[in-house]
Amino acid sequence: MTSGEAVSSPRYAGSIWAVWLLSIGVAAAAVTAAGGLASLEVMVGAPVTLWWWMLAPAFYIAEVTVVHLRFHRHAHSFSLSEIPLILGLFLAPPLHLIIGQAVGTMAALAFHRRQIPVKLGFNVSQFSLQTVTAIVVFRALSDGRAPLGLVTALATLAAVASALIVANLLVNAAIRLSGDRLSGSEMGKVLTLGGTAALMNGALALGMVHLLWLRPASVPVAILPPIVLYLAYRAYVLQTQERSQLSEVYEATRELHRITEIDQALEAITRRARSLFDVEVAKVVLLPEGNETAIVTGVGPGDRCYTMARQSRDTVPGVAELAVARTAGVVDQVWSGAAMAAPLFEGERVIGALVVAEPVGEVSRFGDNDLKLLETLASQVSVSLENGRLEDSLHKVTQLKEELHHQALHDGLTGLANRRLLFEALDQAIADGADGDDTALLFLDLDDFKVINDTEGHQAGDELLQMVADRLVATCRSGDTVARLGGDEFAVLLVDLPRPREAEFIAERILETLARPYQLRGRTLWISASLGVAHLAGGVAHDELLRRADQSMYTAKWHEKGTYQVFADSTAAGVFRWMELRADLASAIEKGSLALHYQPVVDVHTGVPVGVEALLRWDHPSLGWVPPTEILSVAEETGHMLALGEWTVVQVCADLARLRHVQPNLWGSLNLSATQLDASLEIAVADALATHSLPPESLTIEITEAAATQVSEGVLEGVSALGVRIALDDFGTGYSSFARLDRLPIDVLKIDRSFVARVAGAPASPLMGAIVELGHNLGLDIIAEGVETEDHRRIVMEAGCPTAQGWLWAPALPLGEVGEFLEQHQSPVPA
Repeated sequence: MTSGEAVSSPRYAGSIWAVWLLSIGVAAAAVTAAGGLASLEVMVGAPVTLWWWMLAPAFYIAEVTVVHLRFHRHAHSFSLSEIPLILGLFLAPPLHLIIGQAVGTMAALAFHRRQIPVKLGFNVSQFSLQTVTAIVVFRALSDGRAPLGLVTALATLAAVASALIVANLLVNAAIRLSGDRLSGSEMGKVLTLGGTAALMNGALALGMVHLLWLRPASVPVAILPPIVLYLAYRAYVLQTQERSQLSEVYEATRELHRITEIDQALEAITRRARSLFDVEVAKVVLLPEGNETAIVTGVGPGDRCYTMARQSRDTVPGVAELAVARTAGVVDQVWSGAAMAAPLFEGERVIGALVVAEPVGEVSRFGDNDLKLLETLASQVSVSLENGRLEDSLHKVTQLKEELHHQALHDGLTGLANRRLLFEALDQAIADGADGDDTALLFLDLDDFKVINDTEGHQAGDELLQMVADRLVATCRSGDTVARLGGDEFAVLLVDLPRPREAEFIAERILETLARPYQLRGRTLWISASLGVAHLAGGVAHDELLRRADQSMYTAKWHEKGTYQVFADSTAAGVFRWMELRADLASAIEKGSLALHYQPVVDVHTGVPVGVEALLRWDHPSLGWVPPTEILSVAEETGHMLALGEWTVVQVCADLARLRHVQPNLWGSLNLSATQLDASLEIAVADALATHSLPPESLTIEITEAAATQVSEGVLEGVSALGVRIALDDFGTGYSSFARLDRLPIDVLKIDRSFVARVAGAPASPLMGAIVELGHNLGLDIIAEGVETEDHRRIVMEAGCPTAQGWLWAPALPLGEVGEFLEQHQSPVPA
């Protein structure tokens, strides 16, 4: 009988389901026909009766000793199963023959050949239908005639032929369902070989039946012909396969000598190897010296194809060990198949491997002959490479090696050096005798870079990082090493410094350069950097030097963003403070350890409070009062800005509800940064106002001019639509607020204290008057900040500003004290 591997891999789910449906249909037909044959008995005059449990071992042995013929990605399997089939036609009840064939075949395919379920189901069902077909044809044509006559012999051969036709039709159908097909010549070859094998098996089986019928005692002699026939089949197939493989190797060698481009040659050899070894995957792995990345060309699984792709060296298991062993071998043996590799040489050096993996089905099990054949093919590839038949191969491999080496030492986004190259440069400087006077490391971090990513998108953030990298390279000297360490962190190694403070001069120049505006996607953006400087000290390792520069950067960020700090012993104390604040801030927000103080906003003519501004305070249990700027800086670094903003909104609304019992028309304001102006802010504000039954106009959100250039207009418009007022804080000190003032939903302008702090007796600033007039023309409320003296109050009044805040009336007070202030200043005082 013949069987087929219609599905070469379990990867193609659609094909598998189609073959499963075919198998179910065939099985149903076989079971239905078998039901009609259940009443039939063994042929009259049979010298012995073979029951199903006697036939099952015979079918098992027939399928264990199978011989395979392969075409493309599919195989036809020829066995001696016609012998037990014909014996069963003469000596067994039909139902027992069907059961014995199904049990024996299933056991052989499942436990010996380990077929996957879809193949097992298909082959068992089509074997059963073959057997049923053979029984029907045999019983119909023999028609009870003499069992040893010519008619019965012809009926037997017709039964075997009909079973062969059914098998080939079903196998070809399954192959088509799996997405492939055999050519007419291939189908003819299958039928010819299968028919010849079936005829020989049938003739041998008929002889065994005659012997059993006439001389039952001579059965042992009948066993020898099947064994001889099996060995003949096997020898023929092995010889055919060997000729085919030698022809493939010859053609592969010719192809290698004909192609001069390395990528085309490697593609060709992997396709040849895949066909030659009947595998799903074939690849050539090149291993450049001094690099952990391999250059891989391969085909499979399926239709996948890749050329000169960079992959990790562990892409193919065992390749590294193979390079050391310098010999071919099976490098990965698993249930689903195997992988086999042979080394490629350049002279005496192993430069890679030729690998084949995942044999198709259960008919390709790598053995010694396969290893020798793979090694022969690999040697042809090595000779072609070594002899220069692929003229540009070594040049391309060298280019790839250099490219990989460059990638291993440089940042992929900016092209700057990475941490590894920075440390190599520092080690070289130390080896060349560098010291603290002429060598320093700068560590810088962009301030509020997260705002750019959140508001403009990560792609815009990447473009900004590239601009920063270009400015750093342009600002530094040619001998300096500029590196990106990750995210928005950069480092600069300065060597051969001519003066003791040259590192500080370069740091200042870098900060000035980075602070200039950036033109990004039609918008103008500003971003600063905080920078730490650490001079090389005797015996300091590169990681310690980087840590010191990092600490200095955080100290600078802690004191004031956009500045630099030189490492000193005192730097560590500042860093420890910073780290302690970072560790405690989240808990402080969660437990409500933060506090809000409120500074009154008054009518400059009457002194009556009209509003209060909330200012953040933190009484740290071990560090004492922490300034608001430091709280915000720590929150920015730790990613707690949104949580802090939401807490502030909720707390201000709760406190404002209490204060309005004292001053019913009082409004309250709070400051938010660009990071806190998130899409979730609108929800948080609406919930807080509703919870405390506050009218929306009683709440004012203050943003700086810098934040106004960064925040999304949609967020501000959403908050404004609730009825909440928006105030522009520190007006007059920013960059581009005038350009957006008519587009932003601004309700209040707060004039920066620098316009108020004039010399005693001096008139109001003309610019301040212009700002007040601009605000009035736009219908905005105006508030002056920093009013500390009566002279300041006079200046504000002369400028026409109606409201102000400052120490002249009160500093920022705790909630209880600001409530007392409101009670004391309710009555209007005539101007």
